[in-house]
Order: sequence, then C-alpha cells, then structure tokens
Amino acid sequence: MDGSINVFGYSARLQRKGAFLRGCIIRTVLWSVVCAAMLLGALLLNSPAALILAGVLCVIVVVTLLPTFRVEYDYEIEDGIFTVARITGASRRRQIASVDLRKVTLLSEITDDKLSLIEREEPALSSSALSSADGFTPSVMLYTDRKNRLCVLYFDANERFFKAARFCCPAAMRR
Repeated sequence: MDGSINVFGYSARLQRKGAFLRGCIIRTVLWSVVCAAMLLGALLLNSPAALILAGVLCVIVVVTLLPTFRVEYDYEIEDGIFTVARITGASRRRQIASVDLRKVTLLSEITDDKLSLIEREEPALSSSALSSADGFTPSVMLYTDRKNRLCVLYFDANERFFKAARFCCPAAMRR
C-alpha cells in the first residue's frame, strides 16, 4: 500500500474593488480625522498624559486597520480533503470550510444553470471565498457537511485544481 500523502494548494489575493474599497478608504480617513482631533485636543490641553493617551490610541487604530487591507484565500487539497482559509494581514488565518471531496455532489464553474440548480436544492449554509483575482475562475461546490446539512461554497479555482479534484469526485464534476 502506498503511504504517500497527495497535497495540492494555491492562494489568491482578494482584489479590492468598488464599494469595499470605498468603505476601506472612508473608514481610514474617518479614523485619521478622529486621531488628528484627539492629538489636537491633547495639545490644546497642554497635558503630557493626554498627549500620550491620544498617541497610543492612534497607534492602536493604525495597527488594527492596516491588516484588513490585505486578504488572501488559501485553497488546499490534502488526501481528498479540500480546505479553504482566509488569511488577513499575512498572519491571521481562519478556516472557512473543510470539505471531503468524496461527499461533494456538485463541483463546477459558476454558470446560470448551476446557480439555478443550487437555488432549487436550497442549501442551509453558504460560504464565499471569491477573490476575483486574475487567472482564476469563479467556481461552486455543493456538499453535505458533518451535520448532514446541504452547504454551498463559492471559491476561485484554476485548471490545476479541477485536475487534482477529478480523482476524488469525478461524479460531482459530471453533474
């Protein structure tokens, strides 16, 4: 028996566009104005303690806001288990989904007929890990989770992913 582990993985960086980008910019500008007002108020009070507190609060705001501008999705297949994780600020990793590809009922690129099929199935949970990055195709996966609920996962895939997943769930890819 072959004891090797088959691993395939890739990452896609979230493209900041439209309303999300405007929201990030507005949030940053508003917090900058608040920090400037706090520093100005501390200077007018002529209090070293107030100035230090305002400076510390400004640093905390900057440190908490900056990591949200860089988001990546990490996709990995390891021995038939497809794992999707969201990486924020290159250090905070949160697993979005872990799916056994042998239990997938539908795996394909997103098309109108696939979306209507998913709507008819009425999944209990829906997760999205779409980044709109170049070189990736928006794809959809319909699967049953550990609690026997029907779930749908929207994610980015490339041709290498479909080749790797074909060995684990060929019936789901023909549906």
